[in-house]
Amino acid sequence: MSWKHYNTETKKIEVVRTLVGDMEQFGAIVMAEDTWNVILQVSERVPWSKQSRMNTFVDDLLLILERKENETGDPFISRPYNYIIHIALDPDAQKDTALISVQRKSTYEFVCKDISIPLKEL
Repeated sequence: MSWKHYNTETKKIEVVRTLVGDMEQFGAIVMAEDTWNVILQVSERVPWSKQSRMNTFVDDLLLILERKENETGDPFISRPYNYIIHIALDPDAQKDTALISVQRKSTYEFVCKDISIPLKEL
């Protein structure tokens, strides 16, 4: 799966980026481009390491969804294709925290809203 957006000038849907493998399994991922860019930031402190926030973000997301699955019984991890993940930046946290909401694909009902995931400091 890839991240796509609608280009109003050409009136076509364009592929923007390919998603990380663990995120491809969900029915859809909804996020703004600036959110993607913040999560994808790479540390320039150690030039040879190129550490990104993405790996820890995805690990934290999957861990939280696994906990929620155990609490609620909703199959977030065992059947991720049934869910839409909404990712936004917390406006109060100065781009240091992502807010995650999970929506059922079949009924469009939100199962959980605004779960905070702190973004790794670079």
